Amino acid sequence: IDGNSFNGVAQNLCAGDYVITVNDAGLNMTETKTINIQGPEPMVVTLDITQPSGPQETDGQVIVSTISGGTPPYDIVWMQSNSDTLRNVGPGMYVLTVFDQNGCQYQEMVELISDSDRCFKGSPVLTPNGDGRNDELVISCSEFFNSDLRIFNRWGQLVFADTHYENTWIGVDLQGEPVQDGVYFWVIRAELSDGTTKEAKGHVNLFRNLR
Repeated sequence: IDGNSFNGVAQNLCAGDYVITVNDAGLNMTETKTINIQGPEPMVVTLDITQPSGPQETDGQVIVSTISGGTPPYDIVWMQSNSDTLRNVGPGMYVLTVFDQNGCQYQEMVELISDSDRCFKGSPVLTPNGDGRNDELVISCSEFFNSDLRIFNRWGQLVFADTHYENTWIGVDLQGEPVQDGVYFWVIRAELSDGTTKEAKGHVNLFRNLR
């Protein structure tokens, strides 16, 4: 089954498609069949993330707040910790694995990012034409903090604002109407994990029909 030999009974399988191949050595015949096994909904994990307050700080943490799908109870494993909660860690990549009662697993890589030089840098070009490339204004790290964004046109007029920016601006004004092509200037203020505020500025060139 799926390239592995077994004695006719396959147990503890997760939901999904499985290919069964039966070989008859005497008749030199092979039969292949695909079987779909229905099961619980895929596991969905929600994380509560606290970013480290600085590049050298180890005050970050990640808490698994909710788990749905699969078959409870769940076993939470961090590659870098013996606890089900990741505490007192610095910037870096961390691997989370959640096992359900049937041994099915959910895995996710979590990146903790501090207020370093690579944060709060904006994408230089915005082309909101629906092709999946540069469709939103992405400001690095903004989604990890409570970020207040304001966008102005070249005359200094406010055209857009968001009190918790998550990289979703697609070139619209406060009423949701598309703005004209051109240069737009943004200012973002983010509340960092240590309680201080970081302000960053930048600009983006909007070309709506550029492909």
